[in-house]
Amino acid sequence: MTTQLPVYGPRQAAPRPKRGAPNAVRWTLAVLLCLAIGGGTGYGITTLQRGRLPGLHTASDGRWAFPRTAPPALQPGEPLPGDRRANPAGRHFAALGGLLVPLPRGAVREATARGGAVPTLLALYQPGGRTKMSAAISEERLRSSAAEAWSMPDGTHTVVVLLQAKTGAEAESLLTEHLDVRSMDTPTLAKAAEVRSDDDEQTIAPHSAKAIAYAEAEPYGDEQVRIAYSVMGDTVAVVAQWHRAYTPPLPFHQTAVLQNRLLA
Repeated sequence: MTTQLPVYGPRQAAPRPKRGAPNAVRWTLAVLLCLAIGGGTGYGITTLQRGRLPGLHTASDGRWAFPRTAPPALQPGEPLPGDRRANPAGRHFAALGGLLVPLPRGAVREATARGGAVPTLLALYQPGGRTKMSAAISEERLRSSAAEAWSMPDGTHTVVVLLQAKTGAEAESLLTEHLDVRSMDTPTLAKAAEVRSDDDEQTIAPHSAKAIAYAEAEPYGDEQVRIAYSVMGDTVAVVAQWHRAYTPPLPFHQTAVLQNRLLA
């Protein structure tokens, strides 16, 4: 009896599983994971305060921290001073004391302004011309006035005076003829024999009809004085600042701008 053996052909390799799809899935997941981590890191960097990031600490540029403020609310029908059609006289209907720039963080209120706005203003000028200046201001028949004064821990002193005339035209006349330190009828400043124009005076009071700013010219003495005048409607704002040896311009500009915005 003959036993027939099975005939084997060439051995066929088992089909390999398709790897394309799983690999693509794994790569896709890896990319998404990287994007998620990177995006989260980026979000964290953009939302963190810069000063809290290692190596990215931002030093103070000298600005003061003023509280958030807004002008007092007006009664219905009371127009803003800049509304020339509804308010041709440019009158501020809000109480003038509520329009004063507030004290910045760290400031100590000084007693300088307690004697009244006009005496506080006159004290900024040379004694020899104060009597004539006081008479001129009285002739303008002020509707109201307000003043504030403070000192900072670094020794900077600030005085702010608001004078409200009857009309915007009278306020401009008050400034140009009797307050501007370079006017012929105005005495020189008590702390500065000579001043020069401030190059940034238009940015100090961008909303006002008129803005003038000065800095004490070199060589100056123990203190340098800066002073700014601005008119908005029927009110003149005077901001004076001085510091031993040198008065940084940034806090001065910042104070003048904030005061002007409250009057706008």
